[in-house]
Amino acid sequence: MASACLTLLQPILIKAIIGNIEGKVNAFNISSGYVLAVLLGLVAFCGATAISVGQFLTTRVSCNARMIVINTAYRKLLRLSAAARRRMDTGEIITLIGVDGDRVMEAYKMGLWCIVAPLILATVSVLIGIQMGFIVGLVVALTLVLIVFSSLSMARRIGAYRRHISSMSANRVKLTNEILHGIRVIKLYGWEDIANEMIRDVRVKEIALLRKFNNLRLTSSAMMFLAPTLLNLVCFSTTILLGNTLDVTSAFYVMALTTACQNAFSVFADATVALAEAITSTKRLTEFLYADEVVDTNKESNTPKQLPLVSIENGDFQWEEDAVIPTLSNINLILDPQTLTVVVGAVGSGKSSLVNAILGEIKQVRGERVVHGNVVYASQHAWIQNDTVRNNVLFGEDYDAIHYRKVIESCQLLPNFEMLDHGDQTEIGERGINLSGGQKARIALARAFYRSRNFDFVVLDDPLSALDIHC
Repeated sequence: MASACLTLLQPILIKAIIGNIEGKVNAFNISSGYVLAVLLGLVAFCGATAISVGQFLTTRVSCNARMIVINTAYRKLLRLSAAARRRMDTGEIITLIGVDGDRVMEAYKMGLWCIVAPLILATVSVLIGIQMGFIVGLVVALTLVLIVFSSLSMARRIGAYRRHISSMSANRVKLTNEILHGIRVIKLYGWEDIANEMIRDVRVKEIALLRKFNNLRLTSSAMMFLAPTLLNLVCFSTTILLGNTLDVTSAFYVMALTTACQNAFSVFADATVALAEAITSTKRLTEFLYADEVVDTNKESNTPKQLPLVSIENGDFQWEEDAVIPTLSNINLILDPQTLTVVVGAVGSGKSSLVNAILGEIKQVRGERVVHGNVVYASQHAWIQNDTVRNNVLFGEDYDAIHYRKVIESCQLLPNFEMLDHGDQTEIGERGINLSGGQKARIALARAFYRSRNFDFVVLDDPLSALDIHC
């Protein structure tokens, strides 16, 4: 706001300097032209400094807002229920964390101009009206309103294009991930051309939308850039048509005022676009944050040992919110401490769903579920992070050499360490070497067993299917 006031003060000083040259009395009652010139320079310097400080502060706030969005999205991602995760794909999550965070940052950085710019434009129209007359000021004000409404209309259209582009980009990323996951089958059957054509079709449609989007943004920016010239034309033409005399002081004063609007016009266009895009991103983030979460019914582990660790009574569980028939119905289960329970069944009979019911990862629609203590879980599909083998096993726990050695020997990972160049310090994952399915499964089991001494019970989902004797 201070920078806006200093920006509007400069045309008044220019008018005073021209009036001083013509021998007229100025509003500041300063007779020395040198003093007015120095004052103009100081005001310009202070205005530029105020703009720089404001940009620094808004940039810092916008970066903090982006970090908050990313951090909140990651935290929510860790709390999502299994049913909610199944409804989302990787492309949507990447868009939320990457693209939407940047849009919120841009809105915080430039959104204040949506308030400051209209105030500057309104003040300019009032000052022109005072200098040139009521009718000229009214015509200039109407011209400003038309320009602003045109900018807002374009901003809405730009926001609509951005929503379509975001949806199409997410579909393209999803399709690309699906093709990459099935690349072996595609190569085996020679479907490379078909896969390439599918991605190309989506990309061509996306580029067509991007071209329209960029053309619209270019039109909006050009209109804002030419707005001061249009204001000068309207102001001077109206003055001449009314038969009024256009003197030098008034001409330079009006041109200085419209030039002061240049930054407001240019930034206002980008600010309205950024705000429109941020509103779209905020709606998407809101839907994501309102997604179902895992309901934690676990109790502290300082319960008496005679109580069961897991108890499910008359429980019904389902993956989908609107499922007609529950995935699991009338489940009654009691798991006592220090016991081994093995669930056996045919493929698709619901063994993994029962595991998720114990963990609270599936929606419970009926019955009572009580879990006393903390859980260690090894999933059916081993998960490996981009780190060393040891850090994959420790997973944030403190390193205990004796316990670590015992776990490694129990999971038969020593032969695998001998095959690796740097033993358990070898980096694995996307940035490291590739492991077989059996090796990944052994590391996942070792991770669970290493943490099991501090937890109350261990849940393993089909832990031995990927293992073999010589991994």
